[in-house]
Amino acid sequence: MNKPVKITVIAVWFMFTLVLIAWVIKFNFTNEDIYIETENGEIIQYDSMK
Repeated sequence: MNKPVKITVIAVWFMFTLVLIAWVIKFNFTNEDIYIETENGEIIQYDSMK
């Protein structure tokens, strides 16, 4: 594999890894994707109840 192709493959792999890490942090360490229904039927984000 020549040098420009190797650099391109490494750059694409690095960007993919960064996106994957950001996705894991967003959906596993935050509650932004969790919604609940209150007693009066209103649907709100989980974090806004605190």
